[in-house]
Formats: sequence, C-alpha cells, structure tokens
Amino acid sequence: MSSHGRRARILSLVAGALLLVTATSACTSAPSTPVDSTAPTSTSPPASTTSDAGRTYTSDRLGYSIRIPLSWDVHPAFLDWELGVAPIPGSPYVDTLSPPVLHPSIMVGRQQRPSGETLGEWLVQLQKTESITYTGCTPPAAEADTSLGSEPAKSFSLHCPGDTPDAVGVQVLAMHGHFGYALTCYEPNWGATRKDELVKQCREWSTSFTYLPA
Repeated sequence: MSSHGRRARILSLVAGALLLVTATSACTSAPSTPVDSTAPTSTSPPASTTSDAGRTYTSDRLGYSIRIPLSWDVHPAFLDWELGVAPIPGSPYVDTLSPPVLHPSIMVGRQQRPSGETLGEWLVQLQKTESITYTGCTPPAAEADTSLGSEPAKSFSLHCPGDTPDAVGVQVLAMHGHFGYALTCYEPNWGATRKDELVKQCREWSTSFTYLPA
C-alpha cells in the first residue's frame, strides 16, 4: 500500500474513533428523565386552612343560637325554667351542650319576665329563690360585666364543693325582650384554683351566642 493510501486509512480510523467518543459522551451526559422546571419541588399536601371544625346549634324553643364543636352533644330543655330551679347539667329546664365526656358543659335557660323588669331586679329574684345560689355552692362571686348576644350581661363565678371538691361554674345573665337568659358553664373537676381559666373559656364560648328574631 502506498504512503498516500496508508495516510487516508489512518485519517478514516481517527475520524471514526472521534465520532464514537462524541456519541458515547452525548449518551452518558444526557439526563435519563427530562427535567420540567415548572414542576413542584414538593408533593406534600397544603396545610389546612380550617381553624375550628364546629357547628351552630339553634334552639327555636328558647330563641337563641350558639357555636359549638362538632363532637358536642345537645340535650334540649322541654320544661320552662322557673324561679327556684337551679340550672344544672342534664336538667329538663335548660339546654345542656357538652362534649362526649360530659365535661365541661354549657347550660342555657330562659325565663319569661314581667314587662319593664330590669336585669338587676331579675338577679335579685334569682338570688332570693336560690336559682343561682343553690345548695352545695358558695355564694356567687361577681366577675367583670360582659355581654350576651347584643345585651349587657352580669357574670358570676361559683365554687360548688357540695358536688365535688373541684367543681366550679360561671354564669352569664342578660335580659332580652321579655326574657331573662342565663348561660352557665360548669366543670366538676376543673379545680377551684383555676376558676379564672373557666371564666375566660366561658366568655369565649358565649361570644358566638345570638338571639333569634322575635
């Protein structure tokens, strides 16, 4: 083979080798799966925006509604609440709203009052008849004035060692139209030293209380 032929063959072999190297490099450097720059970097579900799973309980009989947790039970009143009757959990005179374990619970009662009677006058009647100062509890201690629905309200706290050593209650009372309303929060095992916590909790629950249109 002439020198010119040998040179042409060598150049042909070198070109083939370079083509093989280039092809191999391209195959090994290419990604096995195409990359989508717009794909999300995380598959974790978004955080829930629901702050509190609850429901609104409405009592057409007593003329109010209130927001309570989904798991709570309702035992509605079926007798008229009268002077001399204490608003205790499970009583037929008050609506009892409570979690499955029954504590703490909320009681709501309503009394029809004489036209023109003030909240202060109704409270005197409640105290005289032991409707809010009943056997087993210490005399109510006045808490800061608050509101119930759209009406000014008086608030009291109770310690009821006659029930259990740690039983405490909070009452919020207001007048609306010809009716007097009492919302009572009660917990037999809360602890007398934690009374202020129940006062705060009861007021939080009562903020969703509204009166139904007459």
